[in-house]
Amino acid sequence: MRIDAHQHFWRYNQQDFAWIDEGIKILRQDYLPAHVEPALEEHGITGAIAVQARQTLAENDYLVELSAAHPIIKGIVGWVDLQANDIADTLANLDQKIVGVRHLVHDEPNIDFMLGSKFRNGIAKLSHCGLTYDLLVRPAHLDNCIALVDEFPNQLFVVDHIGKPDIASGELEPWHTAIALLASRLNVFCKLSGMVTEADYTGWQEDEIDLTPFSAYMDTILETFTPDRVMFASDWPVCTIAATYDEVYDIVSAQIHSLSTEERVAIMGETATRFYGLESGSDQHG
Repeated sequence: MRIDAHQHFWRYNQQDFAWIDEGIKILRQDYLPAHVEPALEEHGITGAIAVQARQTLAENDYLVELSAAHPIIKGIVGWVDLQANDIADTLANLDQKIVGVRHLVHDEPNIDFMLGSKFRNGIAKLSHCGLTYDLLVRPAHLDNCIALVDEFPNQLFVVDHIGKPDIASGELEPWHTAIALLASRLNVFCKLSGMVTEADYTGWQEDEIDLTPFSAYMDTILETFTPDRVMFASDWPVCTIAATYDEVYDIVSAQIHSLSTEERVAIMGETATRFYGLESGSDQHG
């Protein structure tokens, strides 16, 4: 399968999506599978991972229901309260379509949130349920990510949006050193996603996106994680703040053009298929 490993779907309302402020008001509308499926078809993408956009258990139910109506959704990264006392029961009762979970760590006021004992207790229970964990973090969190993944070497982690480096500034450090150290942990994967919204996109002209600002960051990810731990992901519709789906696809496609066929196949679907256990279907939770 050719997989887009990171998409969001929602029916917009102001209460649930208060984070969508005036500066990104393009997101204040419904974004559903039917809206993106033509672009997926054009690029030969045959499956997508739907990732939570709200930190509620109701979000899981919504995405499961959506996946039943749209076979393009091959798996779901949902949300659970990893700090809850009943986390084991919650995980055991998740729908089989949920292949991983995520928390908006980068929005937590406590920089050390992920190292809290209750949060780590929740992480400890994921691998037993066959669930992956998406790391939504900024460069300041990467040292803590290293500590977390070292504590749980049997847990599979994936870095969302290459760790959100400051692409707009063009600075590589301290992100480069920290992400390379994280990549040396073989239980950690990375999504080539979320880059356009970290760039200085305000001056871009239509159909004139300069690939140069992204190359050094993507080179770092490809060299440190290697293609068998890297996956293409669009971050649609959030990417539309800065670029179209086609433009996001083209940025990654141009960067990996010189790689071997085997490496490109891995990035464009095989890595995500393996990481999220998509081939094993309903057996993925053991």
